[in-house]
Amino acid sequence: MQTAEQASKQATEHVNEKRRGGNPNWRPGVSANPRGRESKAQREAKIRAKAEQLAEGLGAKLDRMSGLDQEFLLKAADLLTRRARTGEDAVRLVNTARGLVAAVERRAGRREASSSVQPVLTSLKLHGGP
Repeated sequence: MQTAEQASKQATEHVNEKRRGGNPNWRPGVSANPRGRESKAQREAKIRAKAEQLAEGLGAKLDRMSGLDQEFLLKAADLLTRRARTGEDAVRLVNTARGLVAAVERRAGRREASSSVQPVLTSLKLHGGP
């Protein structure tokens, strides 16, 4: 028969064994992401660069566009730099960005909306996905 002390010790060991899960290479207190999160300034700079790339694909400079057109392109760039969680989300992000860029082209009075925006959107890389 076990004593109360032995039973308590055995129960504690059993609980500790259950908690020990996951990757055995992970160490408590050590960050898996030593550089940390991307700063807001870095993210905004990346979005701005992507928006300028989209504007160049339309044959314009981002700084010389109207405020609404700039906002549309910045939002499209934001969507294209997001990390999609699923393949379905990736398609939704690209389709929404394509619609925003097409709206900018319509506002500019361009007729060849699909021909000039297609190479720009297909050359951009989406982040993420399974």
